[in-house]
Amino acid sequence: MSSPIFISHSSRDRDWAYRLINDLEKRGVACWISSRDIEPGADYQKSIVDALEAAPAMVLLFSDHANNSKEIPREMAIASVKSKPMIPVRIEDVVPRNALEYSLTNAQFLDLFANYEETMARLAESLLRQIAASKLNVSSAKPATVVDKPAPAQPKSGKGPTIPPRAEKPQSMPPLKSKSNNKVYMGVGAVALLAVAGVFVFTSQDDATQVQTVQSIPAPQAAPPVAKPAPASVEQPPKNEAKKVTPPPAPAVSTAPEKEVAPAVSAAPEESAPAGGIDALVASTKQLRASDRVEALQKSPLIESQKMSAGQMLSLLSGTSNSERSRLIERLLPFTAQPIVVADALKLLNLTGDSWDSTVITLNPALPDNLKDEEILALLGTTASSSRARVLESLAPKGVAPFNMAVVEKILRPMNDSRSSAIRTLVNLLPQPLPEDSFNMLLNSLNDSTRNNTIEAMQPVLANTLTVSGALKLLENTNDSWTSALSTLSSRLPDNLTAAEGAQLLGRTQNSSRSRGLETVAPHLASGLKGSDAESMLRGMNDSWYTGVYSLVPRLAKAQDSASILTLLGTTKNSTRNRTIEALATVLPAKISVDDAVSMLDGTGDSRLSTVIFLLPYLPRLSQQDLDNLAGNISTSDRQRLAEATKR
Repeated sequence: MSSPIFISHSSRDRDWAYRLINDLEKRGVACWISSRDIEPGADYQKSIVDALEAAPAMVLLFSDHANNSKEIPREMAIASVKSKPMIPVRIEDVVPRNALEYSLTNAQFLDLFANYEETMARLAESLLRQIAASKLNVSSAKPATVVDKPAPAQPKSGKGPTIPPRAEKPQSMPPLKSKSNNKVYMGVGAVALLAVAGVFVFTSQDDATQVQTVQSIPAPQAAPPVAKPAPASVEQPPKNEAKKVTPPPAPAVSTAPEKEVAPAVSAAPEESAPAGGIDALVASTKQLRASDRVEALQKSPLIESQKMSAGQMLSLLSGTSNSERSRLIERLLPFTAQPIVVADALKLLNLTGDSWDSTVITLNPALPDNLKDEEILALLGTTASSSRARVLESLAPKGVAPFNMAVVEKILRPMNDSRSSAIRTLVNLLPQPLPEDSFNMLLNSLNDSTRNNTIEAMQPVLANTLTVSGALKLLENTNDSWTSALSTLSSRLPDNLTAAEGAQLLGRTQNSSRSRGLETVAPHLASGLKGSDAESMLRGMNDSWYTGVYSLVPRLAKAQDSASILTLLGTTKNSTRNRTIEALATVLPAKISVDDAVSMLDGTGDSRLSTVIFLLPYLPRLSQQDLDNLAGNISTSDRQRLAEATKR
């Protein structure tokens, strides 16, 4: 499996970034993004460098926010040092500024904002070619010789198995187009595309040679008297594993091991196996002390050409304790045919007791790819909390999406405090879009910032547009993080919300938090709202009332009646009330009575004169008594200024 594409983006463009990776991964392009793929507690900077080191290419999500980012220039510098092709993709019509102006002045961009689907298809095609070029560059060295041995040697260090790669078909490539698609690569990008075509010619010839070589390999003998090779040749892995073709392992031998192991193990059935074969070797090795069995296998030349079955491995665990078996499994794994099917792996795990979690992680490289949800559930066993989360993290890359949500519930049930990290691990294996009736189950027991952070991680599998009830399910129990969670969901909220629905989405937030929440909700509200409709959303804003009204103005009906205007003014005082009246200028009634104007002026304090002057165009012809009522208790000098203003 190839390393994922590195996605460089401003944190303020997070929604765009998640949309991008979601659509790329649907097209077969694996992506790496820091907000999703850096685990809690990991070294952030090292994770960035490691991801760039492994990535075939980098995609820059370019915007005005990117121009102001401090991190993006650093990531570009690292990518440049490591000679990584870079494709800049614009999400808005802006030009490079600041630190990016130097790097991107002559760059051509792919513009997602112009024609999203077409541009996304072109981007995915380019990245798939770059991934293929990266794979071929790795595997284009001289292939390792496979004539001398039917199977590659395994290391004898006892530190863990090195699993030989399966023979894979060369990945098919989309045809190169004759016309330019304006795909942009910095540095070596254009050269990499040319290299793809050339390397494919070489690869095709190389594959043909390998096939002929494998066909010429003689069939393994029952017990070839081959001298043990030097340790250096055993422990040195082949340099070109991605292209190496190995013959399939011998068929597993059915030995009914569960009758033989733990706690008291009888010596059968390999005892009666034919002399000279792997069966005889296992039978004789089993008679030795547990501490001597691995060494005995290492010394046998036979083990270099033949592998044990999982059942034979199981029989060699006889006479050992739970704690010993986990270590012994790890040391026996290089001598065992792989992959080990889940049913056989479970037989081994059932003998390991408290070491189940570490043993699963040890066995993981030897397990089949494409594990089903029920198989992963079985391999988790009775592990719980952080141990279960670690095992799940190890197994998840082999899982086949989508997982059944009933199975997911069983996987998560014993997670306890590790539930959030487990959901992050599972996110790419969940159905897309995620059913809203599963939200409560997934987020069960998660509160506050932990719940908010989990919602952020779930973005790739959420529907593009949530229902109000679905959004409320997610927001439940976020408490002090409600506004942050609402902001996370902003791009997925439905449009044409009623005022009542808007108030629901604001929850029990207060003051500035409620005002910020209304900024998120307001663009999704239906137009033509009256002041009375908005009251439920403004309630509780207190000192942030003006900001809330300002957010609502674009959604208010024109020519509000005086009662609605008074509702929208609320209990504001002094200069805040003056500013609020001015903010409502576009929705004030065409004509305001003197009595209504006096009500609006109530509480303006030192700002009364400026507010009266602002309202004059909306007032009828004024008598002296009207002016006196409007002036209230303003000073004599202010009254003179008001009189002059009325004349103008």
